[in-house]
Amino acid sequence: MVPVSILGVVVFLLFVAPGSCLELLRGRKALPREESTFVHISRILLSGTFISAATVALLALASLVNPSGVLDLQKLLTQGAAYVSAHLGLVGWTVGVQVVLSSLLATVVSDLRNGRSATQILQADVWHGLGELALQPGQQAFVSVHLKSGRDVIGYYVGASTELEPAKRELILGAPLSVRAAEQAQTVALGPAWERMAISGAEIESVAFCHVSETAPSDPTWWAIKWAWVQRNYLRWEIAIAAIVVVLGIVVLV
Repeated sequence: MVPVSILGVVVFLLFVAPGSCLELLRGRKALPREESTFVHISRILLSGTFISAATVALLALASLVNPSGVLDLQKLLTQGAAYVSAHLGLVGWTVGVQVVLSSLLATVVSDLRNGRSATQILQADVWHGLGELALQPGQQAFVSVHLKSGRDVIGYYVGASTELEPAKRELILGAPLSVRAAEQAQTVALGPAWERMAISGAEIESVAFCHVSETAPSDPTWWAIKWAWVQRNYLRWEIAIAAIVVVLGIVVLV
């Protein structure tokens, strides 16, 4: 959906954007639903309407304290384009605040509905999901690939191609590499000169992933340490509510 007029932009920001934000957040913790396009769009518009209504109510409360902090909705409705032209900066500021508040409210609603125990759904194939997206900071994936021939190839995950058909993909492992023959317990390490191995997906029967710590992890920055502490001690919706209070405080004090 691409807005082509001022009215289209207003409708998009008030009804479509908040609902789309909530839908994207829901897709990270909930399985896809089999539904019609009409139901999907209706859910986005309905949730966007409720979120925008809450945002407008918050801005209205803020305007009671500082009327000049946001646009005058009554004058906007009566004067229309003339008011927008005369107060272009204020209108842009109010729209920006509305978008930020809507996104934060969508985060609050999504987290309260899904709960903290909800498992994040990885929007990728299994190889990329387990080898990249599921890693914690300071971790890398150690992989054991069992081939249809019975052999096993062991090494660190480097990457994988993105073809839709698994048989056409290629899995790339990095040194140190080792192989194990079929029905053999002992592995044979390849020399240090062998740095990469590409394995065709058509030859792979199964892949085992082990997330291990990096051999030489880099020292985290001060901001990374503080953000990790916040994530351990606070829920995301609590952080979003705190951000909403900060934004409203700015509107009141401006």
